[in-house]
Amino acid sequence: MASTSSVGNASSANASSAQAFYTHFRAATDSLLSQLAAPTTGSDSLQQALAKYASLSAELTQAVDSGVLPSHDQGVHKRRLEEVSAALEQRRRALEEAKQVGKGEGKKRGGFAFKRKQPVASAPIPPPSATAASKEEVTAATASSSDEPQASRQSSHLTISTLQDTRYTHPIPQPTTSQPAPSTPISLDLTNISHSIVDLRPLATTHTILAVQIRNVHSSAVLLPHVEGSVMVHDLQQSVLGIASCHQFRMHVSKDTVVQLETKRGSVVTIEGCSAVRFVTRRETEEIRVQDFDDLMNSEGLRSADGVQGEANYRLIKSPGDDSLESRIDAMSGPDIKMCIDNVRRHFDSFT
Repeated sequence: MASTSSVGNASSANASSAQAFYTHFRAATDSLLSQLAAPTTGSDSLQQALAKYASLSAELTQAVDSGVLPSHDQGVHKRRLEEVSAALEQRRRALEEAKQVGKGEGKKRGGFAFKRKQPVASAPIPPPSATAASKEEVTAATASSSDEPQASRQSSHLTISTLQDTRYTHPIPQPTTSQPAPSTPISLDLTNISHSIVDLRPLATTHTILAVQIRNVHSSAVLLPHVEGSVMVHDLQQSVLGIASCHQFRMHVSKDTVVQLETKRGSVVTIEGCSAVRFVTRRETEEIRVQDFDDLMNSEGLRSADGVQGEANYRLIKSPGDDSLESRIDAMSGPDIKMCIDNVRRHFDSFT
């Protein structure tokens, strides 16, 4: 039987492998979708894209078989491949239609004609659907508090990066018809954010959030709506993170942070390389189970038999009623965002 230490090392390795695969797979599929979105994509490029798609499919199968990917992550990656497959099929049809148009023109030019006609312009190749192929990106380099990142709504991937001293709330679109628009699946990436407040709760009015990745966020507040899949966090420091709910939550190399969330079906929160993290429940009757890969014996459900608990890298805080993290952020005022966020962190530290 493996020792507790070896089990912990194995679990840590799996978490790191899942994180590395997510980053690699997301970058590879983004590149492939961008390639398919280019109007200059021809038959040769399509063949290369098909080969890349087959390679990614094989990589996902191998990762699933190896057991390093949680079941819900598997679903997220499979849906991503389905987006690529749809873009490939649409590009193939577009090329076939353009080829048929070219043949029709050849027949007109080669046949006998009584009347001279202007050549028929070849039909433009329609791009793949925006949902499958385009990438929505919000980037504000060293933005001031008055700068508001702009983003297109026709996307399956939203990236918000390089924000500093910024208050950003995702705009709520005005309805164009009386019928509600269908919800669009979307994944979120938030990177390189400091001294900022990022409120993405309005996204829930038009989108279904499949997965979220947060990286390099310091002295900031991030507010998220319900997330169908996983939330992966790396290097979140001196910040507050509010999540309405998510299926899985994993945090790496983060510290001095308050997280308020609810996990669906009581999924276990996992952390690694973290310290001074406070998890706040959404309801007083709710419990959050945490597994710390660096300290399995102090993790929830894995306490030592004598009930003695050492100094843990995290602390659980029962919900203080209606006093939620979001309400505290909404009520914040003052130009110094870092000071406001520090006040929110200290407020929740006062609860047990």
